Amino acid sequence: SPGSLITINRTTGAGTLVGDLFAGSTSAVNDITFTSDGTLYGWSRNAGGLVTIDLTTGVATVVALGLGGGFGNGIAASSADVLFFTGNGDSGDLVTVDRATGATTTVATLNGGTGIPINALAFNGSTLFGSRSGNGSVASDLITIDTTTAAITVVGPSVDNLDAIVFDN
Repeated sequence: SPGSLITINRTTGAGTLVGDLFAGSTSAVNDITFTSDGTLYGWSRNAGGLVTIDLTTGVATVVALGLGGGFGNGIAASSADVLFFTGNGDSGDLVTVDRATGATTTVATLNGGTGIPINALAFNGSTLFGSRSGNGSVASDLITIDTTTAAITVVGPSVDNLDAIVFDN
């Protein structure tokens, strides 16, 4: 259900509940990513920023409040454990997020120009991929984002409302 951490069996696709992210609430985490030390980070618009998620209980702990994120809220950790975040669609800023404080630093403004949310981010090696997903009236795309210039390149069309991506490296 919304607001829960689950594990997914890669063979059967069955989900198993780990626990509620925010006790007694259906508040969700918009996107999640692991760093190399095994820490699971997420971005929660409802909680107002960066959270860590306990893998045993599913409980989300807020790292920092009041950091915003308007829509989309894709987050991904690079191989160097730098957190990248897209919180204001494909025309907003690509930012890095300090894992200890949640403070954001602008890399550059994304050049998408359509205002479509970037719902999910994931690295495949050194390449940052994103899911730019409309609301059903706008086509959804798989994109790459240059982590230095924030330039968006469309890889191709995707399924509508794709809200998570991951690579099995």
